[in-house]
Amino acid sequence: MTGPNIRIASLFQLGDQLSRQRALGLQKHASQVGFNHPAMVAERGTMVNQPDVQEALTCPSMPIEARIAEPNEYEEAGRVTADSYREFAQPGHGDWESYLQKIADIRGRAQRTTIIVAVEDGAVLGSATLEVDGRVDSDDEPLRPHQAHIRMLGVGPGARRRGVARLLMAACESEARAAGRTVMTLNTTDRMQAAQAMYRSLGYERQADRTFPDGFVLLSYSKSLTSSPRPPRT
Repeated sequence: MTGPNIRIASLFQLGDQLSRQRALGLQKHASQVGFNHPAMVAERGTMVNQPDVQEALTCPSMPIEARIAEPNEYEEAGRVTADSYREFAQPGHGDWESYLQKIADIRGRAQRTTIIVAVEDGAVLGSATLEVDGRVDSDDEPLRPHQAHIRMLGVGPGARRRGVARLLMAACESEARAAGRTVMTLNTTDRMQAAQAMYRSLGYERQADRTFPDGFVLLSYSKSLTSSPRPPRT
């Protein structure tokens, strides 16, 4: 029985050798493609965790892009932007509820304004509404020939602190310059402290506030678009 036992032992040794070679091959491949992932470590030729391998081989996320929105993005952009304003809404306040619905209705204003979206891997992270010729509200004063105005800038809560709002602002300014506008204006409220800090860092300066009959105050900002963009303030 010695002969068969030797052949069986040899087969096991050969199988073990092939398994080890396969494991080394996987590790070498992982190193070549730049992955250092536990799933790429094989034990006796068997993958440790196949789902992890699929995750490890997933392509890196695409960079965030700010551009004019496509019609099929209006609904998602409206939802994300409205969500960004909910933290400022007063529960049960009818004016706020109607305003959130207005923010979400991007399709309703897209024909007379320019909708800018920030997109990553096909998902909308935020949006801004740029008034160049038409206005969101028909009863607003017409824009001056050199003026563009930003409204309803918002970034979804899950995408904040990644520079998305600044990217949207830069895209709006670029569109305004391309349209021949030399001044950008916008409004915000006293509660939106983070937005105010960002506007100041981008070179926007306070102008006369806009006060409504009910006492509600909009803070006004403007920026010249004729000079070179300023570096962010620290």
